[in-house]
Amino acid sequence: MINENRNWLLIAGFVAIMIVGLAIANNGGATNVDSANITNSSIQEEDLKSVDSAIDEECLTYEATIGDFEWQTCGEGSFADSRVLVYDVQKGSPGTLNIGEVVYITGFDNGADVVEVELADSSSAATMPGIGIMRSEATIAVSGEMVGFGRLINLNTSSYSEDDPLYVSEVAGELTDVAPTGTALVQQIAIVARSHATDGRIGVVGAGRANELPNLADDNVWLGSASGVSAETVIPPCDTNILARIQYTVATNSFACEQANNLILPGYLTVSPTTRVYFDSGTHTSIRESTNDVLTFTIGANDQYTMEINQFRMAQSGSAAAPAYAMGNDIDTGMYRVFANTLGFATGGNEAIRIDTSQNVLTSNGNLFVSDTSNANMTQGTTINQGASDNEIFALKSTDVGHGVTGITELDTFGLARKAHNTNGGFRIEGYGSGTTQSLVLFGRTSNTSVDTSDDSSSVGVIRIAAEQGNGGTGTAALDADDNLLSISNSATTVFLIKGNGDIHTANTTLIALDEYDDIAMLRDLRLCMAAGNDEQLNTRYGNLGAPIDYTCNELVNLGLLTADPPARIEQQERFSVDDNGEIISEWVEIEIDPIPLFSLTSTTVLIMDALRTYAESNNAKMRDLESRILTLEK
Repeated sequence: MINENRNWLLIAGFVAIMIVGLAIANNGGATNVDSANITNSSIQEEDLKSVDSAIDEECLTYEATIGDFEWQTCGEGSFADSRVLVYDVQKGSPGTLNIGEVVYITGFDNGADVVEVELADSSSAATMPGIGIMRSEATIAVSGEMVGFGRLINLNTSSYSEDDPLYVSEVAGELTDVAPTGTALVQQIAIVARSHATDGRIGVVGAGRANELPNLADDNVWLGSASGVSAETVIPPCDTNILARIQYTVATNSFACEQANNLILPGYLTVSPTTRVYFDSGTHTSIRESTNDVLTFTIGANDQYTMEINQFRMAQSGSAAAPAYAMGNDIDTGMYRVFANTLGFATGGNEAIRIDTSQNVLTSNGNLFVSDTSNANMTQGTTINQGASDNEIFALKSTDVGHGVTGITELDTFGLARKAHNTNGGFRIEGYGSGTTQSLVLFGRTSNTSVDTSDDSSSVGVIRIAAEQGNGGTGTAALDADDNLLSISNSATTVFLIKGNGDIHTANTTLIALDEYDDIAMLRDLRLCMAAGNDEQLNTRYGNLGAPIDYTCNELVNLGLLTADPPARIEQQERFSVDDNGEIISEWVEIEIDPIPLFSLTSTTVLIMDALRTYAESNNAKMRDLESRILTLEK
């Protein structure tokens, strides 16, 4: 191929050849010039010579010293193909550029109108990329030719194989069939077409840039940018522990190592059975599957915790000062095992609650607070704060109970406590049952065999009911004389009152002693027997009263309430009197009993009634009550 800068000389040469060819004899063996194919500054060799061996490669060369064109063997660095890109270049510094050396552009010599080049070296971006391969020598003063693209022949390629890629070497100007490594740039500039010691051939494919991603230093990456140009970016060390992670910052296109708070895995972390996962460089802390579906946690080289499907076990029992199960940084508050089958709860390093093997709950200070935290008036006990609720504050239940009064409380509740009044307060105790008696029992017992027998205003009984009122300040005082001290009600109706001075008010003035007899019926039958004279007349006269005769006349005589008109006689008789304390005193005296009418009151009955009248006359404070009793007896 002929350099494009000499096209006009070539055209002139072609014309001269054509003229000379007309004069050459046919027996000279020359090809008829008329048949020459000259187009676009090129000439096909076979049209000019009759002999052309397979290895013959010649170039039509203009010899300036002679002034004519000649066929000469093409020099090294020449192509026999017109499809080659050749540049005139010169060295930019003292020295010589040799045939077959790779060069890169360093500048342009405006005076000589030629490109300046130097030997390319892939070890530095400053000496890259390779732009072409020299096919003739060049110095700083004499330009030479560089092939930028196309075939280059007559080289020594014996150390390569056909189709081997050739790269810009880290040795200045040289080619290599091994891609550079490390931080060197990688540029394939040619490919081997023929492996030969003298007639080696390569195809120059220089891209004018490093045509492969450059090699990267350890822990570096290529990172794209907003401009679309990738840049080499450092990945910082981040293998200090399993929670360290690389964090990418978009604003700065940079990476940083950060300490994560947790470990995030894209899938499962699987280890073989019994294999330990360690958390330090030694063997002190680990997790392992000790047996199937059982995890064991080792801390301090000892197994401390075991987790099964339905249970979590701790090897250590702990203590009140250092509970085995504590919360946060509060290491002296939590739960521990006191001893076998006994659980303890500690606060501030001290035992607060203990639950023993019988499920008994014990508190160390004897206090239990519900919805409250303190009670200045309680050293040991239970405080329940109901807030603004007005229903049950305390309830007792039993599965044996089924009272049925579920409109007030639940079916199995047999006792409860609540406020007596929603806002005024007071304490109300209620008992519930399904029997005919004893829905609420107030029972007092003493082990002392000498119960108080005094009978004055300071006397108290085994059961005491007391009442006080406010004193206008923060204390209390006794009730006034007319104040209601105690009341007994039938549902909402009061039937019995005791005043502050002890007076008793009742809805019914009838007082009946507890005995085996119906006192009212007995008094009625007593009067009827005295009027009838005998049992036969009693039944005849009064059997139609609409109520049966409960006691016959003979029964009343046997009870000592009537006499059947016996003869007069002397007999021991009990005499009754009332002392200053209102107690009835009896004494036996001999008296003569005169005959009395049939079925009259016995002397005992008369004496009791006389004694009650005498006591009533001497105790005006109780006159009204005694008169009522006497009238009842007389009736």
